[in-house]
Amino acid sequence: LQLENSLSGSGASVLSHEMFHSLGSPDLYRYEDNTITPIGGWDLMSANANPPQHMSAWMKYRYGQWLPAPEMLSTSGEYTLSPVAASSTNNIYRIPSWRPNESYVVEYRHPSGFYDGNLPGTGLLVYRVDTRENGNAGGPPDELYIYRPGGTNTTTNGVLSQAAFSANTGRTEISEITSPNGFLGNNMSGGLNIYDVGMMGDTISFKVKISDLQLTYPHG
Repeated sequence: LQLENSLSGSGASVLSHEMFHSLGSPDLYRYEDNTITPIGGWDLMSANANPPQHMSAWMKYRYGQWLPAPEMLSTSGEYTLSPVAASSTNNIYRIPSWRPNESYVVEYRHPSGFYDGNLPGTGLLVYRVDTRENGNAGGPPDELYIYRPGGTNTTTNGVLSQAAFSANTGRTEISEITSPNGFLGNNMSGGLNIYDVGMMGDTISFKVKISDLQLTYPHG
């Protein structure tokens, strides 16, 4: 590539975004329906920061094929994640839901070196994933959606910049008794139960409860 003027003011950010398109990644911003913003500045394929922020671990797995298939948790317990920007391992888990094809993804976003210092925040992110979709351009429905304060259904935006969970921020739980809960793409409950999210550090820990019903359905 030989670029003279087209990236003025945006530098490596737009180039990184477009390069990931060339490797097969779709956009994570919606083209027409702007009722809500599913991902915002948490992922390079939704909004460009400068310097560029990382893609979510899910996008690195599904489209970049840089990560192995994330483990689908089937056992309740305590788990620990490393930051997406700092580690190529132990940076993503999936959690089943009460609906086929929809599940949850958790990852830890924290600055490391030159990257991810310009994210909206830091901490544990909890996404809803619909594996039938390819990106968010045609949404709704969306492939990826981040749970955030005030976002209590598929048409209420909430405060996306405050999406990260941690003991530091006092947001340590998302379950059927919290607001928001882990509502699915049809606005129904999905059985998500994450609690006791820990302090931010080199890693972050959380606890999860998995019900028998969550293990009933295939999730792709």
